[in-house]
Amino acid sequence: MPEGCAAGSGQAQKATDCRAVVQTFACPLLSLDCCSITRRAAATEKPHISPGNCWAFRGSRGHALIWLPKKIQPTALTVWHVSKAVSPSGEVSSAPKEFAVLGVDEADGETLLGLFVYDLDGEIAQTFHVQQEEPRKAFSRVKLEVWSNWGNTEHTCVYRVEIHGDP
Repeated sequence: MPEGCAAGSGQAQKATDCRAVVQTFACPLLSLDCCSITRRAAATEKPHISPGNCWAFRGSRGHALIWLPKKIQPTALTVWHVSKAVSPSGEVSSAPKEFAVLGVDEADGETLLGLFVYDLDGEIAQTFHVQQEEPRKAFSRVKLEVWSNWGNTEHTCVYRVEIHGDP
């Protein structure tokens, strides 16, 4: 995905926060709607995936509610974390491990879109396809629920999340 397809919340999240509200936008380059969680101060800045530049929350569980610019039918989600090669300690136990993605609708509540596992030995950007049966429903909000990480007892870091979908 081109770097132009990312927007930041404009607010760094404190490690004590267990949720984030994220601004989003349309991505005209790919004719898709997408959004991301980042710690960047402005949406015009290029995303910077480097150790410590993440949305961190205390412990191994947390969630982010992502507001989309308009309703879309989510098709996939991309989660980013730094690699062991760039980590100063050489390990990435703060990466999310098990997580759920839910579509959120004011009238109908939450709809499970899939249960996933981030592969610690995989690429830093991993795309997970929605597991919801047809017909897919459109949502204006998507919730990322992180249930565990790869062993860090102090905190979990999410470097970037992108939501992909159809109008």
